[in-house]
Formats: sequence, structure tokens, C-alpha cells
Amino acid sequence: MAKVDENYKSFRKSLASAFSTEALKRGYPDILAKIKQLALKIGSLSADGSSIDIQDLALKCAFDCISHFAYGLDFDATKNGSHPLLEAIISTTADSRAGSFKPFWKLYKKLSPFSAVAQHSKRMHDLLYSEYDKIMDVIDLYGAPPAEDDRYIRAQLMRLRNPLNKNKRATRVETYCEMATHYKPPAELTWVLLCLSTHLDVQDRLYNELTEHGLAGVGAKDPEYSILGNLTHLNRALKQGLRLVPAAPGGSARVSQTDLDVFGYRVPKGTTLIAQRGTLNRCPWVWENGDVYDPDRWAPKSRGVYGATTEGEGKIWTFGHGARSCVGQRLAMMQLQMSLVVLLSKFRFTLDPRMGGFQTQAVRG
Repeated sequence: MAKVDENYKSFRKSLASAFSTEALKRGYPDILAKIKQLALKIGSLSADGSSIDIQDLALKCAFDCISHFAYGLDFDATKNGSHPLLEAIISTTADSRAGSFKPFWKLYKKLSPFSAVAQHSKRMHDLLYSEYDKIMDVIDLYGAPPAEDDRYIRAQLMRLRNPLNKNKRATRVETYCEMATHYKPPAELTWVLLCLSTHLDVQDRLYNELTEHGLAGVGAKDPEYSILGNLTHLNRALKQGLRLVPAAPGGSARVSQTDLDVFGYRVPKGTTLIAQRGTLNRCPWVWENGDVYDPDRWAPKSRGVYGATTEGEGKIWTFGHGARSCVGQRLAMMQLQMSLVVLLSKFRFTLDPRMGGFQTQAVRG
């Protein structure tokens, strides 16, 4: 356990500068360009009034953003409709989940290696590692050590090359490629847009705020990095989406090191405990009307126990807390803010009637 923790600490420490303000500003123009591609794709697909799958498009955009931010590579999944690595990640992830929930899934593939299921699984895994090898080859082309001012994650991986061997470095490459499919922005952007689609008064308020800052309407300009923190209503709406429907509701598992008493329940030493982010973000003894989408709970007038500007801030568990909180959360927040600015300045989102409304999707779903 101690060795694992030390490796994790070393890994996390090495990546800190990759998500610094300097690094975010460096990647800002490229990420903005990717989000503009997303807006163009949405515009073309919805030109005839058709409903669109925003989560699929947001996923491809996030994949493009993280691949460029991490490695300086242009995969153009949004523009081209997909990418082999993204397809392989989605397929192998689904295969892994099937193995977790279907007891005989792995056994079936082992006993029937020539079945369509087993062959497809092998083909996707081969494609996955082939694409990883290509990324590693690109990283190797930069040589070691990287330039001191190189803050791409690829550079941080090169600095970790010793004591990590090549195979361990490949694991780090997997981490940041697969981040695109489990990455919070595509899921969170989808949920925030769902909330805004069912609360059109809030969406109109955000559009008016963007207009006041010259980011929407006639003569609209591109958002600059410095403006993101000044969009008060947009950030309140975003935080409400992050609180209400976290992209990863399950949370992290920990093993109790001693016997515990949790609200009167005996928890023996060695028990696996999981903090459910989705539940913590709505629990009634922390949040008043926790199932309600109310951006104004973050307004100064709401100061107090429930959803306050100060106390409530630390009660959002969407990105986790402490030493093992999401290392890329600053990048995720920046991309979410940028996405909302660009998309809400160009489109008015409404929910397809077939989805059943806010209560069905965000509360009961």
C-alpha cells in the first residue's frame, strides 16, 4: 500500500505544473478552437430542426481537447465524426463493464475465441494498444529530457521515465486517453445543458450576461481566459449542474484502517467504504431542497448553512476532495466554462419531449 501511495504521489506531483494557470493559458486557444468546431457541428446537424445527441458530440470534443492539451496531437474526432482510438476506448470500456456485470462474459470469450463477440473484443483491444503505441512513439520523438518550459503532459511523462519503465509509462498514456471517455466535461456539459433546457429563464439570464460582456449578439467576440471567472450567473448555473448531477456519482473506495462507528453503524476494520458523490451533493442535512436546480443558491443573499457561497463551496464532491481529488479539475472547469460561453452565445437549447423533462432525467434518472 505504501509503495502504491508513493508512486501515486510522485505521479500527481509531476503533473501539477501541467494543470497550472500558465499551462491552462497556453492550451486555451487550441481548446477554444475545438469547442468552436463543436458549435459548427451542432449547427450543421440541427439546421433542419432535428434533435441532436449532445453527449456524443461533447464526448468527441473532449477527446480532441485532452489529446491536444496532453500530447499536442490533433485527432479531430469532432470534425471527422470519430477516431480509431476513441472507438477502441469506448468499445473496450463497454467490454470491461460487461465483464463486471455478466459473470460468464469473460468465460464465454475464453471458451469461444472464434465467436463474433470474442473476435470483436480482440480486434478492439489490439487497435487500442496500437494507438497507444503511436502516442508513445510521438512522445519519444521529443527526446529526453524535455525543454524546461514544456508543460504538456507528454513532457511530464518523459520526466517520469525513470524510475518508471516504458510499460508503466504506457499506463500513464492510457490514463489520459481514456480520460476522454470518462472525462467529466462531456457528461457534465450534457447535464448542465439539460438543466438549462428545462429552465429557460436561467438560460435567458445567461445569454443576457454574455451579451453584456460582448460575448453574444451582434459583434460578439471570442471569450478570453480572464473573463471566465467574471461570468457570475454562468458560473452559478454551472456549479448547480456539477452539484446536482455529478458525472461520476459513485466516488472513490477506501478501506477502513480501524473499527469505526458511522452514525451508529459499526464498520469493522478492513471494510471497503465508498462515498457516493451523487448522494452527498443532495443530502438533506447539507442541502436545502437538494433536488432543485437553483443557481441562485450560490448568490451572496443565500449565505448560511444551505448552499452558501462560502460553506456550500466545500460541500460539492463532484471532483472529490483532498489528496486524491481530480488532478485535472481546473482543466475540466475551464473547458466547461468555455463550452457554455460558446454554445449559449449561438444556440438556445430545449429538451426533446421524448426525454420526459427535468424530473425524469436529472432527479429520478
